[in-house]
Amino acid sequence: MKILGLGGSTHDIGCCLVEDGKIKIAIEEERLSRVKNGWGMRSLNFESLAYCLGNMRIDAIDMVVTNDCFNQAILKNRLDLTRAIKINHHLSHAASAYYTSGLREAAVLVLDGEGTSYVNYDGSRSLESASFGYANGNKIENIKRFYGNSISSLYTYATHACGFGNLQEGKLMGLAPYGKATYVNQFRNLIEDHIGGRIETKLNREVFVDFFRNLYSKDPRADFDIKADIAYAAQTVFEEVLFDFMWKLYRETKCETLCYSGGAALNSVLNGKIKQNTPFKHVAIFPASGDSGTGIGAALYAYHNIANQSLPVGCKLKHCYFGRTYSQENIDEVLSRYADKLDCQKLSYSDIYELTSAALCESLIVGWYQDGSEIGPRALGNRSILANPLNKNMKDISNSKVKFREHFRPFAPIVLKDRVDDYFKECEKDNPFMLFVGNVKESKKKLIPAVTHIDGSARLQTIGEENNVKMFNLMQAYERKSGVPVLLNTSFNTKGEPIVETPEDAIKTFLNCEIDVLIIQNYYISKKAKDINTND
Repeated sequence: MKILGLGGSTHDIGCCLVEDGKIKIAIEEERLSRVKNGWGMRSLNFESLAYCLGNMRIDAIDMVVTNDCFNQAILKNRLDLTRAIKINHHLSHAASAYYTSGLREAAVLVLDGEGTSYVNYDGSRSLESASFGYANGNKIENIKRFYGNSISSLYTYATHACGFGNLQEGKLMGLAPYGKATYVNQFRNLIEDHIGGRIETKLNREVFVDFFRNLYSKDPRADFDIKADIAYAAQTVFEEVLFDFMWKLYRETKCETLCYSGGAALNSVLNGKIKQNTPFKHVAIFPASGDSGTGIGAALYAYHNIANQSLPVGCKLKHCYFGRTYSQENIDEVLSRYADKLDCQKLSYSDIYELTSAALCESLIVGWYQDGSEIGPRALGNRSILANPLNKNMKDISNSKVKFREHFRPFAPIVLKDRVDDYFKECEKDNPFMLFVGNVKESKKKLIPAVTHIDGSARLQTIGEENNVKMFNLMQAYERKSGVPVLLNTSFNTKGEPIVETPEDAIKTFLNCEIDVLIIQNYYISKKAKDINTND
């Protein structure tokens, strides 16, 4: 059975193909339109549909599903709208987490800023911002829905108050450790009685400007200090409210396993503290837990519920590299077009691992491009920029000369799975999707300063041979040379750009920043020296 899943809402559009309950291909529209988060007219081309169909005709698809927040204007003249089955937005989120978790039973939490809009009896609208569920076997049961501006909305307001744009809450999370508790009590006073089951904020769009204007006007300190304290308060209160909320979910379900989804589930700092602050002993989060993942969730829900197909044993997601692999012919054609700018060597993979690890030991910055792209907002080893974590200057170099982003933004470590305990503590040992923050061991902070945040934390990714064999082999080669099984790993893009998708995207990014070496499959690529003009 082939099911086409259409994901997203007004942003983060995407598409996937699920065949017999397995994700075959998935892509976010931003990777193709090259517009971050799929905003704007260019993303309405819906290139991800053709990407997922490939040479397949639409009439070969057995079912087309989407969530009920999907902007159906983009389907005009592409699909027969009467074919598309709508699934509740939050249920699509829930399904993406549960059906990929490998669990047979779980409490389910979905949290985002503003979910599905329901029309009430009086004609007003209610925005579903959170939901409780219980999953067992192949069924997901809704327990309770919550409406209004949630704690996620407050986090978003704080993000905007710090000068960051739409869907840039990750910046606030990175800034928070630089702050202190100046505004925490004022933020707490903005929350309704969440102990009683509400997570609404008293703050709304109308009063948000006045609240933050008042903070700034009464604080004579530098802007950075004020913003850091706003970020600290938002993160602190977000965690307090969510942990109380999770306790309530546990009391409703009496289940010690949690599936968690929605845009809020990308807050990896909170995620890393769930086990220490709630009764949940196992936490599963889908790597594309934002709106782009709802297409996958809707397709999996349709397969297991509408088609009533049982959930197989061992369905835990081991990787999320669901993009297409570009052909050798495509790579060669692109490289030939940039031959005047690039020096290319085609090598064996064993030589690629050795030369790349040597370059990393010399503190060269490497663009690493392999096979199909990963879904979700974080690069996980197929579309990554890699660097030496031992170099104390590498964080600043990478932020200023490669990523062109704010100085306070941290970089993530990628670590061999069987060496996690040697370098990190209080962290998930099986963390292939970079969704849980842990802490660097005190004895290792000076050893890997480039991936140690100001508070000693690290949003690590663990890697094993079963997750990504090429990255695993590279890291083993790097450990043999450096003695350290850790690399700096960040997404292969620059500020404001989506992660690269095609070989040409990778080359353009390589040429437009100070990445030193580019690896595309088994090509070792460097930049040609610029012609020296001897004429005055």
